[in-house]
Amino acid sequence: MCSIDEDIYLMRCPLICFYAVEYHLPHRVARQFGLRQEFPVEPFSTSIELHKFDRQRQKKVTDFETHHRDYIDEWNQQGDLNYENDQAHTNYNFRRYLIWYSGVTRCKLKGQWTAADYAEQESSDDEDTAFDIAARHGSQIEAAPILDRVVTISLIKL
Repeated sequence: MCSIDEDIYLMRCPLICFYAVEYHLPHRVARQFGLRQEFPVEPFSTSIELHKFDRQRQKKVTDFETHHRDYIDEWNQQGDLNYENDQAHTNYNFRRYLIWYSGVTRCKLKGQWTAADYAEQESSDDEDTAFDIAARHGSQIEAAPILDRVVTISLIKL
């Protein structure tokens, strides 16, 4: 059952659901299909105009077939849209991809919600911990204390 219409899984195409249109881009997630993740990743415009469409602000649009005609026509070109990759995933190639990926992305941690070390925080059985108090007041709880501890331990081991 899982392999029925398998050729559709690798189509680079718009996925259309009434007012919403998003692109399926298998070249960005090739590993999920057991294929070699290529890098650098081929650029592909997902259309700024497409993301500007807001159903709340454009309530007058009710004929989505006409509104999304270009995307429907693109979907109908199924045979021309298949992502071609016949190289199987290997751990070696994936490690090389991760090295490339970490060099072209940035990670910014948000500030900690507490200065206490994560390992020294009270048990969550106690309902008056800094975490619980912040959560009750509607604060978004960050993982920074955990990540800070991981980084600190990693640096000590180096």
